[in-house]
Amino acid sequence: MTGKQIMFVGVALVLVVAAYFAGSQRQAAANAQRLAQLEDRQRALETGVLNGVSRAQLASQLGYAPPPSRNAPDMGERSQPTPEEAARVLQDKLAKLDQQFMAEPLDAKWAGETKASVEDSIVGAAAETGVQPRSLNADCRSKSCMIQMEVGSGTDMDRVLDTLTTDISGKLPVTTMIPVTGPDGRVTMHIYGTQSAPGKSAADPRG
Repeated sequence: MTGKQIMFVGVALVLVVAAYFAGSQRQAAANAQRLAQLEDRQRALETGVLNGVSRAQLASQLGYAPPPSRNAPDMGERSQPTPEEAARVLQDKLAKLDQQFMAEPLDAKWAGETKASVEDSIVGAAAETGVQPRSLNADCRSKSCMIQMEVGSGTDMDRVLDTLTTDISGKLPVTTMIPVTGPDGRVTMHIYGTQSAPGKSAADPRG
């Protein structure tokens, strides 16, 4: 091997050694940085425990993602009721309201006067909005009225209700409205209105 070749080999070895140490230094720097981060997290953890910080808060502060809860619903699971379940709940509520209404004693005088007034309100709302109910049924007892009104669509129902609810609420302050949409898109609004009980305001949540 000539002197020039020996010199080239020596230079190559120096470069390899230098690269090795440079890589080692970069790795050492990365490790040192990671170690410093872990130490910071450890100190924060110890401080949080001493100061009564919750585990969830610590996890958020330290950048740890919480594990999925075993009891938490899977994102792929259904969170909304099916149409069948929603319809069943709606029918149960309607049946309960109907039962309460029919169990109420009858005051013929009050029932006749209030029914006529409610029907006048519906006719007035229809005339004002231009939406004519396809069917209408109103019945009153001694303090409550039950109204069923069908219109062609949800949009028509919204237009009528904007006008109707203000008038009806003056006669029957405690009012429950349940819309039911049929397969053909027609909407039947079930309205249960009741006078406020003596000593209670219309806004009383207990009705």
